[in-house]
Amino acid sequence: MKLRNIYMACKRSIEPISNIRFIQKKVGITQYCVSGWNAAQTAILNNLKEIEFLKDKTAALINAIPQALITKDEFEVSSSDWEIIRNRYKELSTSLQDVINLYESMGVENNQAPGLDIKLPQCKDFNEFRKCVESLDFILYKCPFFKVEGEDLKFDSMDIGSLWFTFLVVTAGTVTASVILNNVAAFIDKCYVIKSHKCSIEQQKAMIQKMDIDEETKKIYMEGTKRVYKELVNSVVAELEEETNIKMKDGEEVGFTSQAFDKAIVLLDKGMQFYSTIDAPQDVQALFKPLEMKYIETQKTIEAITQKEE
Repeated sequence: MKLRNIYMACKRSIEPISNIRFIQKKVGITQYCVSGWNAAQTAILNNLKEIEFLKDKTAALINAIPQALITKDEFEVSSSDWEIIRNRYKELSTSLQDVINLYESMGVENNQAPGLDIKLPQCKDFNEFRKCVESLDFILYKCPFFKVEGEDLKFDSMDIGSLWFTFLVVTAGTVTASVILNNVAAFIDKCYVIKSHKCSIEQQKAMIQKMDIDEETKKIYMEGTKRVYKELVNSVVAELEEETNIKMKDGEEVGFTSQAFDKAIVLLDKGMQFYSTIDAPQDVQALFKPLEMKYIETQKTIEAITQKEE
């Protein structure tokens, strides 16, 4: 996760967690109470659960609450449980404040424009890293589906100590910045669809190789799988054109799109991740968390086209 996203999650969570109150009531005997737990628990579950270095501390605080009381906002516990909960609370609060203080002391500009956070895969050397950057550059700036009137993707920054890149959407006038982000989400979704088709085709090729038939027939079948795959890709591109309202103008644009798909699939296989920035509209963020495949009956589609070819 990007450092800024961690900072924003901590910033959102610090107030509700700090509002937990530890109270000692003396009514004959001392009663040990905790209040404000519901808002704190919601902040932990919504904002902090995906932050790796905080997982132990958030789990420790939640586990310190007796299970029978976990849904209550205010409750009474034993003196020993009260002390444990308070200590776990202090540990988590200190960690959140440390992150906030560190980030704000760095003087990093908080640009609130929407855009993309892209994590490149781990690379074994600089040459491989350079090729990944070149592939990403081709995808973002050559693919016709990312050419939107009134909007441009502009490189903003590289996150400190990581492979996260931020690209902001620059708009003309009052144009909203959601079109290009929607197109990116749709494109990545189609990458997974094409990858699924490709895997199915590879399985068919492996089956053909094992068939007890002559080589000439195998060759005919193999050529058939290539035609099937091409038809499937063309179908996905047509769907993307329909979803984005961007039509391929000529063979050059078709070629750029095909190359962009190939390069994106390779990078995704290696571990590249796409997210909208934390400042993007909520409806756009929802498209990236996660990018789900919409086409689950891939095998049926392949079988239907194969039968048609025969």
